[in-house]
Amino acid sequence: MTPALAIRLEKAHQALDLTWRDLADSLDTTERSVYRWKAGDVAPGPATRRRIEALLDLIDLLEQTFDSPEEARAWLGSRVPALDNRSPFELLKRGRIDEVRETLGRLAHGVFA
Repeated sequence: MTPALAIRLEKAHQALDLTWRDLADSLDTTERSVYRWKAGDVAPGPATRRRIEALLDLIDLLEQTFDSPEEARAWLGSRVPALDNRSPFELLKRGRIDEVRETLGRLAHGVFA
């Protein structure tokens, strides 16, 4: 794995305040794989790289939408009607990054009051 990718994983881990296990779940992989990527032992495949990019896009959108990391984390932990009253964190841990990102995008554009 390139050092840049290791830095990006660390950014996702810290920005979303996910455990490494939860981050692995969101990427549909094992925690061991994430540690191996961070160590540079192996590189993630194309599908996982796309999921990492989607997660980083979500972080960018969170930063654009909320005034602080605390506000973003509060939204991630809250029950959202557009997500069937589940929290975005719940969906992230199930690998449903795109659904969370799409919902946040609609929120950012004023679709939900």
